[in-house]
Amino acid sequence: MYLTETPDTATGTDTPEDVPVILQTPETKPLLRIREPDVPPHLAEQSRQQYEALMAYAASMDPEDWYTSHGHGD
Repeated sequence: MYLTETPDTATGTDTPEDVPVILQTPETKPLLRIREPDVPPHLAEQSRQQYEALMAYAASMDPEDWYTSHGHGD
């Protein structure tokens, strides 16, 4: 895999933080790797906690109950 850096055409700059990284393999076309957005730590933690709560809720549900409570089945 090769890493190739190209200038950010939207801003016309080529500073390291503004340069998207292009991932290339000989067999494929270049893939643009999207940078993660800058998220304040307190929002990242809140999002992580909400995700964990949702996953715990989903794990506690009986799939048949969820299916019928959402208008499916008999």
